[in-house]
Amino acid sequence: MKRVLCIIVLAYITMLGISTRTLAQTPTPTPTPPPGGNVCTPSATVTEGDLFPGGIVSFGVNTGPGSVTVDHVNAGTGLQMLTVVGVPVNAVVTIPPFAPGTTAPVVVTFTTPNPGLMVDFTLRAASTFHAAFIRVRCAETCTPTTTITEGDLFPGGPISFGVMGGPGSVTVDHVNAGTGLQSLTVVPGSVVNAVVTIPPFMPGTINPVVVTFTVPNPALPTSFRLRAASTFHAAFIDVRCGIVTPTPTPTTSPTPTTSPTPVASPTPMPGACTFSNGGLNPRPTSKSGVAAPAGSFYSEVQNNAGNTTESNTIGGFGSTQGSNRLADNFTLGQRCTLASVVFFAYQTGAPATPSPFTAYTLQIWNGRPGDPGAMVIFGDTTTNRLASSTDTMIFRIFNTVAPSPGTPPGTTRRIWANTVTIGTTLNAGTYWFDWAATSGGTNFTPSVTIEGSRGAAGANARQLAAGVWQNVIDTGNPASAPDVPQDFPFNVMGTAAP
Repeated sequence: MKRVLCIIVLAYITMLGISTRTLAQTPTPTPTPPPGGNVCTPSATVTEGDLFPGGIVSFGVNTGPGSVTVDHVNAGTGLQMLTVVGVPVNAVVTIPPFAPGTTAPVVVTFTTPNPGLMVDFTLRAASTFHAAFIRVRCAETCTPTTTITEGDLFPGGPISFGVMGGPGSVTVDHVNAGTGLQSLTVVPGSVVNAVVTIPPFMPGTINPVVVTFTVPNPALPTSFRLRAASTFHAAFIDVRCGIVTPTPTPTTSPTPTTSPTPVASPTPMPGACTFSNGGLNPRPTSKSGVAAPAGSFYSEVQNNAGNTTESNTIGGFGSTQGSNRLADNFTLGQRCTLASVVFFAYQTGAPATPSPFTAYTLQIWNGRPGDPGAMVIFGDTTTNRLASSTDTMIFRIFNTVAPSPGTPPGTTRRIWANTVTIGTTLNAGTYWFDWAATSGGTNFTPSVTIEGSRGAAGANARQLAAGVWQNVIDTGNPASAPDVPQDFPFNVMGTAAP
């Protein structure tokens, strides 16, 4: 009976013509997921390519489970080339053979080796005169890994709590004995690229409590730390999706103590070829309680937790080609082939579309720029390496509460994620990126933003101004506040090299 109903419904839909495309394009067949492996249904963002304008309107793009369909309009020179740009993240991409000049749909398929991690890759579709970049991403929510460690009360925390990760969730379950779950909180300063929700529960409960979270930017790693406590025992629960620097574990004590606010390490995880140098701490509301526009987030300049009389004062540091250059270090624990790096920047007052960024230049140094003996080993200050510029839906704002009365939030500083191609292999060691951006005006790069902290210990970024390299510091608000060194957020995509 169900089969008969399905056939009737499909026949009715076909009669209505619901499955037809516009007259300008060929009807798209339903893509078939590739056999084996794991698949997801991705989002796709199409941006103007690197040929003559008109790439976006030349290609129709649809997504399905484990697939992206690219369909050139039924005019012009047709689809001449379809390639993968850079190195896919957590995806094995298959582009089928096609006849150059085709106007028939081409179905690109992919599998995800690890369904618990994000998927991110970019296609380049081109005719003879037009091109488009198609960024494909999955896993706005993720199934995280969890690590439970001893807390800051009496020993016995890890055995007091059961912990299980699920899609966009972490379940915390106190054993059916003792005083039950008394408190469950997010450790201040531990949240990276996540909006965490802890539901209300009755103190002393022994029922499971399901913490949920969303990921504002699926292109970035996600991590946060929970603290679960009964009356006598506590446990720290580290939650991670993607590759992130672990949150430092506070020293435990047999008696309750107050742990310092954790800060992110400025050095990427040793041994990783794909890593993040820090995030922007996107939040749906400002510290003053003002909600960001629907679907958007605020990246707020921070004050140290507990200190409402001082805060950072600089929203971003000048990174405009021809005026300034920025630099920050990274460490490789193994030989890596680096495909690309994503830098973050804004141009105050720029329109929401298109991106104001049109070019990026990049150099890699074998030492700190400005130091004797430090040399450029890759890149130059003239070649445009910008592959794509994507709206993060994050607005940079100044501190809205500290010092009082704070600065009202605004939406004039829209942050863009700018992917810059590299294409070089480096041995294990410490290196420095040195970059600058071209936009429709003066542009700025926000520093790494950590909830409840003005900066990470060991931050050491640099800026070239008037021909001189100098340390990047936030002078603070008010002027009597101490200077605090800063780092810059960036995401490196690479693979292990032989």
